[in-house]
Amino acid sequence: MSELSRFAAKLSELLKDDSLFLAGERINEDGLLVLTEDEAGREKRTVKLSDVPADAQIIKVDNFDLQGRFICTAGNSDVGKRCDYVIIDAQHSRILLIELKLGTKGDGERKQVVAQLKGGRVVIDYLVALIAHFHSESLDLNPEEFRYAWISYREAKTQKSESRANGRDIDSPMRLKNAQKTVYSFKRITR
Repeated sequence: MSELSRFAAKLSELLKDDSLFLAGERINEDGLLVLTEDEAGREKRTVKLSDVPADAQIIKVDNFDLQGRFICTAGNSDVGKRCDYVIIDAQHSRILLIELKLGTKGDGERKQVVAQLKGGRVVIDYLVALIAHFHSESLDLNPEEFRYAWISYREAKTQKSESRANGRDIDSPMRLKNAQKTVYSFKRITR
């Protein structure tokens, strides 16, 4: 069993039902995985992904709350940031971290997205550490298994092209736009 498969198997013991679910539970009648982000006072964002294996695990990382009393997250600190979703496809050895955004505002937003993706990676590292310390299982996830995507719900008028980044470097996430009109292929994003 691969390290990623062992990690995926332990997640159901660690995470609550509202934070971890199988892709098959969220696939609609068209065979698409639908991810949403619904913030108070903001437009609801919905992203559709095709080709997601039904047994892939999805972590809603926003449920991992760092805004409590333990870590200083005030001001412009990136410490408390995290991405919206992590999809773990143990069968194909891929971990996709996804940040959903309403629109695109340029380089300042790119830096914020990178910070959120890094925060998502920290959550994964934390879960690996929990397994190591409390289940006595050492896991070493391969950095080559990680992919990073920034998906914008609306297309910016000033930028029409998709990212050329392959999403393998956390500082250069694959940038996908116009999610309100587009279905993205999970296989394409994670190749």
